[in-house]
Amino acid sequence: HRHLAAALQLRMEGKEEEALRRYQAVLRERGSTAAERSEAEHNVLSLKRKFGEIEIISEVYGASVVVDGKPRGRTPLGQTILVRPGEHTVSITAPGQVMRNFPVSVGAARKEVVKFKR
Repeated sequence: HRHLAAALQLRMEGKEEEALRRYQAVLRERGSTAAERSEAEHNVLSLKRKFGEIEIISEVYGASVVVDGKPRGRTPLGQTILVRPGEHTVSITAPGQVMRNFPVSVGAARKEVVKFKR
């Protein structure tokens, strides 16, 4: 299974966030064997303990989202943002508006929500 092999390679390279996303993709896809699903589930549980998640809920379509200086896309993002546990700064800029910063404290295996309103 190509996602499983890619996830393993990413994890060996220390790219755990990308590996976690690949393992999650294995679980979403049809056609994975029971053994592949089991391996993916084990790795998802193991890796999720190392990360927290930030979910962005925005009333504004197309707002730019930056976490700790790293661009993460435009709203709606379609998935949560994985981060290491600790303090983070979420910066959101809506078209034609001033950037707004949101300090976020994220725990391991926890999800924090940032709500962005007009």
